[in-house]
Amino acid sequence: MKRSISSSIKNVAKVSFGTLFGQLISIISFPFITRIYGPEIIGLWTIINACATLLVSVGDLGLTSVLMMCEDGGLKKMYSAVTLISIAISLLCCPAVLVYCYFQKGT
Repeated sequence: MKRSISSSIKNVAKVSFGTLFGQLISIISFPFITRIYGPEIIGLWTIINACATLLVSVGDLGLTSVLMMCEDGGLKKMYSAVTLISIAISLLCCPAVLVYCYFQKGT
């Protein structure tokens, strides 16, 4: 008797293997990148990456949950509002991160 794998399990496997492959590329290329740029640049890169990760997680203030509860008529309007708020938060935080990294590089 053949067992068929559901499409959702196939989709999860594709995403998981893609993520794993991307992480493997990062791990393999990391020694070469550190030799090219040096530890100071890698440290600044890590700080910027960490700040960007925080901004991504809180940038929309959890308003993407609203999109699931929204009716079809207001979905486009709500999506544009959530996107605008996320862009505004990112643009406000970007100069602060750049100034911080600039002064870290100078010390």
